[in-house]
Formats: sequence, structure tokens, C-alpha cells
Amino acid sequence: MQSMISDSSKNTTVHPVIVGSPDITGTFAIKQNYQLTTSNIDKSVASSLEGWLKQQEDLQSSKENETISHLLESKGWKSILLSDTNASEEHVKAIKNPFIAHYNTHGYYIQNTSITDSNYTTLKSLFDNNPYLQSGILLSGTNQSLKKIKKGEKILGEDGIFTAEEIIGLDYDSTYLVVLSACESGVGTYVEGSGVYSIARAFSTAGAKYVLSTLWKVDQDATISYM
Repeated sequence: MQSMISDSSKNTTVHPVIVGSPDITGTFAIKQNYQLTTSNIDKSVASSLEGWLKQQEDLQSSKENETISHLLESKGWKSILLSDTNASEEHVKAIKNPFIAHYNTHGYYIQNTSITDSNYTTLKSLFDNNPYLQSGILLSGTNQSLKKIKKGEKILGEDGIFTAEEIIGLDYDSTYLVVLSACESGVGTYVEGSGVYSIARAFSTAGAKYVLSTLWKVDQDATISYM
């Protein structure tokens, strides 16, 4: 998988990449050399995110992935598909400068108004210092990681919670288009003098020339038809 994703000699991924329908409720592909690490989100964020995730509808397994893949093939592009357990944070971070990157997963934004009283002070201070921690996309293994983080346990490898702060570290300087097929991916925290800190802005900061996002919740069937 690693050799298929990235050509280190060119430091670019020639094929479009589709990251779709990650196994959020299950585990993720584990390598033997994974090390136990501490997640970059804390217990308060994990608690709020877990509550938010329970309210979301399940991702459709493969319909959108197949639709986008067939569309790209009809235009002469052979795409790389990362789905289910392979739609992991490790694999996504290994992608260098895909010409097109299509993300079909849950996007989240933790609003200050949705924070429970017990977590409000901790989270507001955290988000005020770094609004990029307030949003992100979910990849395989998220549920498993959230449970461990709430218990104060370390994570084996990446946690699957791909925060906007991590997204800005991607190597997307030569990426032409990022499509975020995720609800409210353009929503974020407004900071006076700096603008809105969102998932979409994070991909732009990472280097993507164009980013397609939404400010609203979108029906999955309608999204597939639109794409």
C-alpha cells in the first residue's frame, strides 16, 4: 500500500486519490512497527466528539467511491482508493501532492454552544489558543481511539481523528483540487483579523489550489448525484 500511494523520487502522487467510507466504528490497518503514542486531542475534545458522532448518520459504504472512480476513469484517470480500514490517518498522511483528492467521510466542527458545562472552560481555552483543533475529518479507527483517549490510554499508531491542525501539515503544494464530501466542511471559527479557521482553510493552507466544501449538512444521495 505504501509504495502504491507515494512515489518518493518525484515526491508526488500521479493518480487522483479517493479517501472514502472509512471504518470509523472498527479498527484500522496496523503495522508491526506502530508505536504507542499520545493523541493530539484531550479527554474533553474526545467526549464532545463522541457525543457528536452518535448523532450522525452512517456513511454509505461504497456508492460514492465507485461513482467518483468511474467518473475519473471515463476522463482517463486511474484513481487510488483508500476505503474501510485502509482509509487510515497513516495512509492519508503518506500521500504527497495528489493532483485531485476526494474525501468522502464525516467532517466535524465542535461549536462552543455544543460544549457541555463540565467541559466548557477547558475546551474554550484550548480552542481560543488553537481554533484548528475545533474541526477535522474522521478516518478509520476513530471510535476505538475516542474510547482510549477518554480512559487516558495511549493509541497504537495514529488515532484516526484528522484535525485541521494536522491537515495543514500535508504536502499538497502541487494539488489542484480537494473535494470535501463531508457536512459543514467550510464551517469554522471566525477570528477577527484572520478569517475563518475551518477544514477547507486547512487544506488551502496545506497548498491545495482549489477546495470544494459546504457550509451545510448535505443528504448523501443528493451528494452522490451532484458529484
